[in-house]
Amino acid sequence: KPNVLIVDDRPANLLAMQRILSGLDAELFKADSGNEALKLTIHHEFAVILLDVQMPGMDGYEVATFLREREATAVIPIIFVTAMDKDERHTIRGYETGAVDYIFKPVNPDILRSKVNVFLELHNRHMELNREIVRRERVEEKLAAILERERQASSELKETAKRAESANRTKGEFLAKMSHELRTPLNSIIGFTELMIDDANDPPGKKRARHLEKVHRNSKNLLALINDILDLSKIEADRLTLDLGEVDVAAVVQECAESIRPLVQGDCVELRCRVDETVTGGFHWTGDTIRLRQIITNLLSNAAKVTESGQIELRVKADAGSLVIEVQDTGIGIAMEHLSAIFDEFEQVDSSSTRRAGGTGLGLSICRKLCKLMGGHISAASTLGVGSCFTVTLPIQEAQAPLPDADFSQDQDEPGVQAIGEHV
Repeated sequence: KPNVLIVDDRPANLLAMQRILSGLDAELFKADSGNEALKLTIHHEFAVILLDVQMPGMDGYEVATFLREREATAVIPIIFVTAMDKDERHTIRGYETGAVDYIFKPVNPDILRSKVNVFLELHNRHMELNREIVRRERVEEKLAAILERERQASSELKETAKRAESANRTKGEFLAKMSHELRTPLNSIIGFTELMIDDANDPPGKKRARHLEKVHRNSKNLLALINDILDLSKIEADRLTLDLGEVDVAAVVQECAESIRPLVQGDCVELRCRVDETVTGGFHWTGDTIRLRQIITNLLSNAAKVTESGQIELRVKADAGSLVIEVQDTGIGIAMEHLSAIFDEFEQVDSSSTRRAGGTGLGLSICRKLCKLMGGHISAASTLGVGSCFTVTLPIQEAQAPLPDADFSQDQDEPGVQAIGEHV
């Protein structure tokens, strides 16, 4: 309900006007002085104020002046209720202080109710208008939020479609590469098998042994390609589990170095392996032996494919609670603009048909995912035409804290470094 304030210093007048207005749909407040009236306007909002002019202390004109000076009360309608004569000077002064009407005593009940009721209706309409404005503002805010969500959804949909198109294109390129990579070893296996069939009546010798070696090598390449695809599928389906146990890191590193020797190109490339004393002499790391071997072999294999001269160096150490494995080569290197994409699925820096190194583009992606599964990470640094360095960092349990840091810049014969690989 709207509020009405009655201000008069005489209790009888307050009671009389309260009875006259009691039938109106409003809450009635009474004040017997100007100060009391001003206090009530601080805590309540009024639709109209009936203000006596002649009061001790602060008269009605002064109260009206104070109300007009405050922003919160400046627009409250004021009706002066006075017993003074209808002198034009008093009337003008009243309007100058902000009055909207005059009622002279003795008060006519019907006129009082009628005038107050007009301002109550105006107040109700004003409040309804304010509510409608607020409602429309809220509707506009909701519409704006909906439009913003639709804009974001549209943008996300476009981005998703763009990514899907890129993924389809990448997968298409991958399938084309994969068919080539699978066909090459299969053709070799079939060809050399046919040669051995043709030579079946000849006594076995070096010729057949060479054919068998090539069949064996191409069969292993084919198996590696299939294993890469299966590993990636398991990882993507969250079905790959680690077989954790105590790992002899030095032994694994030596196995990987030995297995990669046949891939190193001739006498122009030196394979060096440096195992720091922090991972020898009984050091064991808790992890998955097969997956650790897979990571190291993959990095060494990639280095062998791109390095025609110079050296490939495998470095291993325990440093600050982590097992650190580095594979550095003097190969073709990777341009800076391609470096960020080399760990993505199906990505190859050189995807042309005349590229020097074969492969599906899955190896580095699988390495990154395996490192993540073991709580570690892999990074790469490279300079085009100079070479690349891949660094794998895997956590070591608290009980296996490493010895002080090792310096990998030492020569092969210096203390603290065990040489596994020699000139190949």
